[in-house]
Amino acid sequence: MGNTDNQKTERITVEGMTCNGCASGVRSAVVGVEGVFSAKVSLEKGEAEIALNEGGSVEVVLPAVVNAIRKAGFDASWNEGKADSETQTRKSPDQVWLGRIKLSAPIFLWLAFAEWVLGFGGSFWHQVSAFWLAGVVLFTAGADFFKGALRQFLSLRLGMDALVALGSGTAFVFSATSLLMKAGHHLFFMESVGIITLISVGHWLEARTSAKTADAIQGIFELQPDKAIRLGEDGKEAEVPVSELKNGDRVLIKPGDQVPVDGIIEDGQSSVNESMLTGESLPVPKGGGDMVFGGTGNIDGRLIVKATAAGADSALAQIVTAVERAQESRASIQRLADRISAVFVPTVIALALMAFFVWWQAFDWASGVNAKWAPMLWAAHVPHTPIAAAVVHAAAVLIIACPCAMGIAAPAALMAATGAAARRGILLKDAVALEKVGQVTTVVFDKTGTLTKGEPVVVDFASGAEKEDLENFVRALSESTRHPVSQAIHRWAEARAGEDVGVSLSDVVEHPGKGVEARLGDIKIQLGSAAWLEESGVSLDKFTSFAEANRGKGCALSGFAMDGQCYYVFGVKDELKPDARKHLDRLRERGLKLLMLSGDHQMAAEAAAKDLGLDDVFADVKPDQKSAKVAELQKAGEKVAFVGDGVNDAPALSQADLGIAIGDATAIARQSSDFLLLNGELKMIPDAIRLAERTNKVIKQNFFWAFAYNVVAIPLAAMGFISPLICAAAMGLSDVVVIGNALRLRRW
Repeated sequence: MGNTDNQKTERITVEGMTCNGCASGVRSAVVGVEGVFSAKVSLEKGEAEIALNEGGSVEVVLPAVVNAIRKAGFDASWNEGKADSETQTRKSPDQVWLGRIKLSAPIFLWLAFAEWVLGFGGSFWHQVSAFWLAGVVLFTAGADFFKGALRQFLSLRLGMDALVALGSGTAFVFSATSLLMKAGHHLFFMESVGIITLISVGHWLEARTSAKTADAIQGIFELQPDKAIRLGEDGKEAEVPVSELKNGDRVLIKPGDQVPVDGIIEDGQSSVNESMLTGESLPVPKGGGDMVFGGTGNIDGRLIVKATAAGADSALAQIVTAVERAQESRASIQRLADRISAVFVPTVIALALMAFFVWWQAFDWASGVNAKWAPMLWAAHVPHTPIAAAVVHAAAVLIIACPCAMGIAAPAALMAATGAAARRGILLKDAVALEKVGQVTTVVFDKTGTLTKGEPVVVDFASGAEKEDLENFVRALSESTRHPVSQAIHRWAEARAGEDVGVSLSDVVEHPGKGVEARLGDIKIQLGSAAWLEESGVSLDKFTSFAEANRGKGCALSGFAMDGQCYYVFGVKDELKPDARKHLDRLRERGLKLLMLSGDHQMAAEAAAKDLGLDDVFADVKPDQKSAKVAELQKAGEKVAFVGDGVNDAPALSQADLGIAIGDATAIARQSSDFLLLNGELKMIPDAIRLAERTNKVIKQNFFWAFAYNVVAIPLAAMGFISPLICAAAMGLSDVVVIGNALRLRRW
């Protein structure tokens, strides 16, 4: 879930990126370099942040990265020793594109008005002025297209810049040549300026969308305040920067303040707005012992909080990191698009050359084809000379086929989806996690803390004690383990026992998922599941009727034994989460098979499964057997999603085709999962699956429109039905359609 402390991070300045497709190309080039662990490419900052593998040499890897970026068709330089302020003075892409539009748009509008309204198109003086005005646009606002095209040709990696430069440049050169030769036919200076202008508008819209998404991510991080009130050991208040807070610091949070760190409330009560973390708008009552998280809002009470996670360790920082990582990842459908784009541009250039030669050498035949199709389509203006028609229609093919829409089809959807998910407390590990969702056939739930509240209580007990003060022994032994069942028994013992006499235990040994044992002087005492006690040779025969009655009620059985004799048997029950059945029914409606893993006795597990309407249950499953059960289902042909929250769930989360960690999932469980649901509510599982399915649908829609647009438009351009100017507008519109379709996910 991020880089290790031993990984070195360096930044490289990248010049020549004009769109998200360029940024994707740079990232693909960087991650292919040996020694690179991961890479983040920022179009807005014009840089790539490189994380090296542990032990990687900066002096070896960074020059190789720079070389790879240059081979991909972009300029790159290593920011060694450069201060942050130096890199932050760079204009954002949307500002750059807007500046170019401000230069080219007035010239384009004047040329269009003079030609279409005033009728100056055929006058020599207007053609001369159009030559100079178009030259200004091409060599200023359009300069980066030509620079990029040159880099792409030299690196043999042709992209959008090559198509734009060829289209607008060909129209300009042809028109300039015709002007010098005084050919007397229509010239295309206006079209060459219009191509640059309209494509710049498309890129500006794309950059604005990316900037808004980046601002949204930054807005999440800025929920954390800059200052905090730290309490000294003497209780004295001191205002300090949040960056100086450390784990263990005590912080005062006044009503109306934002919580600066993750921590545990030591004193005070309040209502806290956690909507940024969980998506729930209603404030949550908080008191002593409760957790609060950085970035949430303290509404009406004074709180003293002991910091448990500050800075990069906080839940807020993890949200930002998870969102950025997911947006930078590559879905397999995007990698397929990358491979298609690698051959797409050369194919388009070949088609443009074919259109050029057909119109030039077979002008009458091509005009006849155009005339034949015109009644079924629309009347199109065809230049009167073969060479003019060849240039115009070849340029149209080049312009209409710009692959920018394909380049942003998946990233735009992913950016919108991850932002929407983060606002609801759903964090995605990467883009591949979204694709996994559509393959799942079975969802397997861990029981404790996942389907249940995770707060078991003793609902019944039976005593076979003939000695006094055994509750004190139960209290002492149950206190030695943090297992939820042991803690439930500990609360029971505390309520029944008298004064704490300070029982001294030795040789305490915990058996995960089974129980705990210790020595009380020379006596062996045990507290654990009924099955484990019986395995240890402890007889529970005299508790048979009690056991059957409580198992029938869905209780798990635990017992306390001394010297091989059982003195107490407890019926412990962990209540199911409210509305659990309703949320599982939403999954079942999607055609998913629902199963449960439980360490409980078969009868208790089956009772819970019946209440939840599950298809099947695996009972008496030890923690180390969970991943094996998942593997068995996979061998049977099932695509398994596993839902859990504990340390012992990590192997199963990793083994599953899709891992979903919920609530206060441990760090290892979070690292093993594909989805992390921060608020721990079961309703978020069908929500997360629905979002993933919708995101995949939007990505496929985007690719369909991007490809369909080219399949339809290229033949029309080659046949002379679309002018270069309309092609430029259509190309920009295709970007807008793809981005607009993706942005629908932000409203999810």
